[in-house]
Amino acid sequence: MLGDRIKADEAYRIGLVNRVVPKEKFEDEVRSFAMRLAQGPPIALTYAKYAINFGTQVPVDIGMMLEAAFFSMAVNTKDAQEGVMAFAMRRRPEFKGE
Repeated sequence: MLGDRIKADEAYRIGLVNRVVPKEKFEDEVRSFAMRLAQGPPIALTYAKYAINFGTQVPVDIGMMLEAAFFSMAVNTKDAQEGVMAFAMRRRPEFKGE
């Protein structure tokens, strides 16, 4: 909050970031991370994004209710069923955004 510059290793040590990569590998790491996200269930990821973005802007009890509402909607999707089935069958899930 003071605007002081800190080095990447210090940011990692204090928990400000969860990964540090060399500059020349940065784009590859970002692309890999984005591809992993893209393989996830799109509806649940959308709900999670909303809960994170909006849940922090309201009192804690309202944020928790928001999270619970999004969870109850996400768990009732076809993608949630697909995730459970894929896990039980030990295969990769095929999410369709349904």
